[in-house]
Amino acid sequence: MSGLFNFVKEMTAGSPQLFAFPNNGVVFDRLPADKYKELLSAISSSTGDKMNSRLVGHLTHEFELPEARPVLEDVVLSLAHVHAGYFNHLKNYSILTEDADMVLGPLWINHQQRHEFNPPHGHEGVYSFVIWIQIPYDLEKEKNVFPDAKHRMTSMFGFVTTDILGRSHVNPIPVDKSYEGVICLFPSSLLHYVNPFFTARNDRISVSGNILLKAR
Repeated sequence: MSGLFNFVKEMTAGSPQLFAFPNNGVVFDRLPADKYKELLSAISSSTGDKMNSRLVGHLTHEFELPEARPVLEDVVLSLAHVHAGYFNHLKNYSILTEDADMVLGPLWINHQQRHEFNPPHGHEGVYSFVIWIQIPYDLEKEKNVFPDAKHRMTSMFGFVTTDILGRSHVNPIPVDKSYEGVICLFPSSLLHYVNPFFTARNDRISVSGNILLKAR
């Protein structure tokens, strides 16, 4: 299954790539080099409050990242409009009496240490996203931690979907060092997870956030 996402490794900045599940999907893009550099600078200067009590992650270090808002706002909202235009996801919010603008909600940074993980969960809002910043491990070494496993998914990020029989399916994404600087945007209610890694000492770092609808 993870081979379905191998196209991400060769992506160039500013060329969003859509991936369709049976009735919706996700969109990937690579941050332009200047944006990625600005994001790294925002991370290094951040003094945000801890976010652990507001998140489901089994991570020791999760912090707000307000410094990244001016860097990411246009990029993230642009991808949301790409997704909405292709998958018509906003039709799911027809409970509104009129259209509402999409706005970027709080941002946060995840420092995932070895053996920590994010269980399957959804987010608030209309869309959510993740940007991979630092991947400290070699994916092939991770996959060989449990070589006899039927599906080797150590360290992988992934989505949980269901088929027409109601059966759940995991859709692992083979995140490795080539994903550093890649953003993935998805419907916020789409269940996703991050498995633990075992072979590296440094943190796995990512930036996340949600897109909300603005009340008028």
